[in-house]
Amino acid sequence: MKKGTKIVVGIVGAVFAFLFFKILFELVTVTLKKNALLKDIQTLKQDISKGELRKQTIYNDAGYVEDVARQKLGLVKDGETVFVITDGKKKK
Repeated sequence: MKKGTKIVVGIVGAVFAFLFFKILFELVTVTLKKNALLKDIQTLKQDISKGELRKQTIYNDAGYVEDVARQKLGLVKDGETVFVITDGKKKK
């Protein structure tokens, strides 16, 4: 083989090797990202399942609903008396 032909073959081989490793690197990178996203999806599905279970528990627990109504909304049952305790300081 002539010297010029060897150089051309070497350059072409180097270009192909570079492109091969570049594509291989991108494939590995994309695969790692895909696996991370699949793991995130699985975690989110588990979170959704836990949230759905909690929602069902809350909807089926009258005591919880009553506690929330009393504490967060300040609601009282008919016939109950509400006492408001203040610190005794007068506002100016």
